[in-house]
Amino acid sequence: MGPVTDAASTGVAPAPSPDERAGVWLVTAWAIAALPLFALRALRVQYAWDAATYVPIHALAEIAIALVGFATFAVQWYAASARGVHEARGRFIGGAFLGVAVVETIHLLVFPGMPGFLGHSTVERGITYWLVARAWTVITLLAAAFIPPGSDHPLLRRGPLLVWNLAIAAAVVAIESSLPGSTGVFFEPGSGLTATKVTIELGIALVALGGAALHWSRFRASGDRTLLRIAAALGVVVLSELCFTMYASAYDLHNLLGHAYALVASTLMFDALFVAALLDPYRRLDAATRELASSNARLDALRAHVAGELETTIARLEESSAREQLARAELEAAIAAVPDGIVVYGASGEIVRMNAAAERLLRRGPEKSEETLLQRWARLKIQTTDGKPFSIEENPVVRALRGESVPGVPASLEAADGRRLWVSISAAPTRAEDGRLDGAVAAFADIGTIQALQSQRDDLLRAVSHDLRNPLQIVLLQAERLQRLLAGSAHEKERLSAERIAHASKQMGVMIRDLVEAARMENGRLALSVQPVELGPFLERLLAQSAGALDVARVQVELPPGVPAASGDPARLERIFLNLVANALKYSPETTEVRVTAGVHDGKLLVSVADRGIGIAPEDLPHVFERFYRGRRTQKSDGLGLGLHIVQLLVEAHGGRVWAESAPGEGSTFSFTLPAATLPGAGEPAADGR
Repeated sequence: MGPVTDAASTGVAPAPSPDERAGVWLVTAWAIAALPLFALRALRVQYAWDAATYVPIHALAEIAIALVGFATFAVQWYAASARGVHEARGRFIGGAFLGVAVVETIHLLVFPGMPGFLGHSTVERGITYWLVARAWTVITLLAAAFIPPGSDHPLLRRGPLLVWNLAIAAAVVAIESSLPGSTGVFFEPGSGLTATKVTIELGIALVALGGAALHWSRFRASGDRTLLRIAAALGVVVLSELCFTMYASAYDLHNLLGHAYALVASTLMFDALFVAALLDPYRRLDAATRELASSNARLDALRAHVAGELETTIARLEESSAREQLARAELEAAIAAVPDGIVVYGASGEIVRMNAAAERLLRRGPEKSEETLLQRWARLKIQTTDGKPFSIEENPVVRALRGESVPGVPASLEAADGRRLWVSISAAPTRAEDGRLDGAVAAFADIGTIQALQSQRDDLLRAVSHDLRNPLQIVLLQAERLQRLLAGSAHEKERLSAERIAHASKQMGVMIRDLVEAARMENGRLALSVQPVELGPFLERLLAQSAGALDVARVQVELPPGVPAASGDPARLERIFLNLVANALKYSPETTEVRVTAGVHDGKLLVSVADRGIGIAPEDLPHVFERFYRGRRTQKSDGLGLGLHIVQLLVEAHGGRVWAESAPGEGSTFSFTLPAATLPGAGEPAADGR
């Protein structure tokens, strides 16, 4: 064996990884794209065409942007109907780009010098539709980062996507057309852009920058090059938005450059989705075709082998009268060859036959052959994913013996060495020729690899949250330091910027905490420190501590006399109450109260938090406690949609349950139950908060 050398001993630097090369490519391309903008700013170029020259150029740019948007939608519409293609992320973006293209077209029509649409063409109307199109594009690309490519959620199918995107476009047109023809909101003739317009454009640029960073991190984690292209497109959107904070005239050179950047970003998005929706499936199809050809060759060899074996078997069958015994032997051989555990049960739950994999898995020896079904399950300590033993009603084999077909139920069982093995249990009834139940068949499939992947996902989430917290804390500390330095000075704009950075950093910190806590609770790793908690003093202290963060003056606590103490973890109860109260304050008018009531109902403590806000739509109400769910009526979106999900997990960890009642326009009431530390004595009436 020759000597072993490495990069350090030879002096040769290691080759860059694919991620590093992609990062260099992304930064280099963005820097090149930014050169025209930097040149305009460095040279202080301020040039405006006359309307007759600029309007045709602007029209061509807008037509190109709209055509790319329509083409993006068309590609995804085709891909969504193609057999074997399931790319939910592309369908979502493609549907949104249809709405964006419609708004973009209207922007073209209402730009100064164009014929107009449902009114006159003005700079103000053109800017309005442009801002809607840009914000829609950036929010769509950011939301796409949270959509699994293979998702089959009903709202991500073609029909719903088409309906609600066109509905949004129609709503935008209806609202804009109904507004008075005011001027000066976004643009002042002679003086240029207003602070409102600049602020909105910078906000869109900031969201686009965050979206680019998010898609880049997702690309590094998955290697999906579609995400890399989306990150590049969002980077160009940032340049486009910066251009639209600088022009002084509707026919300005900065305005035209911004449209050019927007066209480049749209083209990058089309390229990304075209590759993801059309080219990648064909590449997979080509790979599958080659594999099929190889499989056919193996199948021909196997067919020749089987043909020879079949001739031998027929010859043996003709020579023997024991056809039934031979068939049974072949069946048992086939069952034995299956890697999953196969068990055949009789009508009473006794084991009729099992293969070797099942014997190893279920640890069954001759001495245990007389065990009943429930004795076997008790010995193996088979548990649900929550770590609880299966009840008789939940037992898949018992259900199959009652006539049910039970698809894969995840469970864990104890191996001979004490380890817990993850399996998927499927069971189905077997019937005699007259249709009578005469037993069941169960399959035990090893899903340890899937469980390991789930653990890896949790580890990744913990690592990401840890890596994000440190730089985020630095950003927050520096922003707060800037606030203190700029307080009372003439730099009010810079102080407000620092304040926004600090606020956004805190929001990101809350999101990271929600992600980590939700993952921890979903995996059953939440430890409670339960003790009696008197709700009156507890809520009084909690509201006093939250006075700086919440409008506690609007919160009214109404506890009837004699309400019992709750049995719970004070720290976790704080999180439950703060999430519900903050949610109620956020979605109700500032002139209304939020009521917190408590009482005893069905032997448990019942607590309710009620507001008189916008309410929850009936179609959203069943989903409000789902992870990452956001109702379509929700306008305030400063979180991840984990608050109510965490409330549900914490309440259930205490042994209670939580639910919501609401009527649109009348408000919402969130109620939950907790174990009571003490209940009223016999003969005492229980306070009921219902």
